[in-house]
Parts: sequence; C-alpha cells; structure tokens
Amino acid sequence: MGNILLVDDDPDIGMALLDYLQQEGFSVEMAPTAHDAIQKSQHHPYDVVLLDVGLPDRDGIEVLDDLSRQHPQLPVILLTAFTSLRKTADPAILKMIRMVVEAGEKHSVPVTVCGQMSSDPKYIPLLVGLGIRHLSATPHVIPQLKEVVRHLTIPQAESIAAYARKLELARDIDTYLRGELNKLCPDLAK
Repeated sequence: MGNILLVDDDPDIGMALLDYLQQEGFSVEMAPTAHDAIQKSQHHPYDVVLLDVGLPDRDGIEVLDDLSRQHPQLPVILLTAFTSLRKTADPAILKMIRMVVEAGEKHSVPVTVCGQMSSDPKYIPLLVGLGIRHLSATPHVIPQLKEVVRHLTIPQAESIAAYARKLELARDIDTYLRGELNKLCPDLAK
C-alpha cells in the first residue's frame, strides 16, 4: 500500500492513527513537529501527508504552504482537534477554511470539504463564497445541495461569505446563513 507521513504532536492521537493505518497495510512515518515534517518530506517520497493544524513549532497551514510548494502533487489532509468549537460556523473554522483555500489556490491544489458542513444546505453559499469548489456530502442530501447551487451565483456567495466573516459569534453566523438560505431556497430553510 501507500507511504504516509503523519504529522501530529499529540502522542495519543498519533499512536492511535499509526496503529490503525498500519493495521490497514499502510507504511507510516511520524513527525511530531513542523520541522520534522519538512525534513522527512525532503528525504522520503510519501503518497499522502496527514497534517495536524496545531503544531508546537509552526502553524499547520504554513506547513501546508511549504509542502505544497515543494511537492505540488502531494495530497495533504488536514487534521484538527478543535474540540472546544461546538459550532460548525465558528469564526475560527471559517478563517481556517479560507486560509486552506488560499494556500490551495496559490499552488493549484484543489480543496474539498467533507463532513457536517458540506452536507448542510445552509453552509453551501458560505463554502462557495470562501472559494470551495469541491464537496463531499452524504448522498441523501445531494438533491438539496444541488438546488442551493442552482439558485446561487458566485458573486452572491462571495457577498454572503464576506458578511459572515465579519460576524463574531457562531450563532450569529448560523442565523445569518439560515436567513440567506431562506432567501435562496425557502423550501429548504424549514
């Protein structure tokens, strides 16, 4: 199977991921710091990098930028343990998404969002406005997501995202996005 570089400073998370990936047949090398990750990537070919956003010596987004510059075709999957962020629309999450999109655009690397956010119709205008063009969603919501996209223009989405990024609280962002969804697709905003 493939060679994976796992970059995470939390030994418990790192060991759990290492054990799981090795059981699945992957060859995994660990790096607990950004410095170690950059060093290892210069000397070993990897098929993918699993990169923690919160590293002790550098921000994971900066490491993503370096890795993308050195290895433009190397897939990087960002990991985060934002357990204190209870809301998907938290301003810190929006900022992180925008930073990842900017790094991806800079190096012509597509960015995909998957999970709760990409499967909720009210977040689609925000994600499109932040520059996301690839989503991975739960199959049963795809018709709803298509309906939102059909009623949305890029300038509208960018305006929605710009306004949402000015809001300071997740609940305010959530309320705003629900209102915008109601304007675009009233049947989905129920």
